[in-house]
Amino acid sequence: MKRTDFTFRKAWMIYTVYFLLLFTPTLNAQQTSRLVSLELKNEKLSAALKQIEKMGGKNILFAYEETENYHVTASIRKQTQDEAIRTVLKGKPFNCIERTDYFVIQRKGKDGKTTQVRGTIYGDRNEPLAYANVILLAAADSAFITGCVTAEDGSFILPGNNEKKHLLKVTYSSFASSPMPSFSLRINL
Repeated sequence: MKRTDFTFRKAWMIYTVYFLLLFTPTLNAQQTSRLVSLELKNEKLSAALKQIEKMGGKNILFAYEETENYHVTASIRKQTQDEAIRTVLKGKPFNCIERTDYFVIQRKGKDGKTTQVRGTIYGDRNEPLAYANVILLAAADSAFITGCVTAEDGSFILPGNNEKKHLLKVTYSSFASSPMPSFSLRINL
């Protein structure tokens, strides 16, 4: 009886894993294509972006200190996450860049241009490192500004600020038993 019980549990576990693998892409596609509906009345821009992030399914990267002084009044009805973000940014000195897994909100400089910290993280064998953590810190006090995870090709984009110096911190965790890889970083400003 115990052998049958073990076999049944094993079969059930395999079935569950198979089901999750089969339907997870479908569920993720549905999750990221959710429509956003919000009524915003003099809401801080940072709070509005967090609400859109929660309802829309994709992360939104932005620097809180740059968005805190801006407020939003808008009626958003059944918009995609991209449309909702562009609605709340309308008339404000910010641009939005959409990546596969997240959005980046960037402040435009005095000349109307945005600054980006873009780059690609490579491992010790010169292969792109997917899912490495990239954190942008203030050079003056190492305060957190923003961060992201690299894409499959090791690339990342973060909002920058021409008027301040930054530090970039990269970390990478692997489930492999091999030692931690060394990094090389290519940055485009």
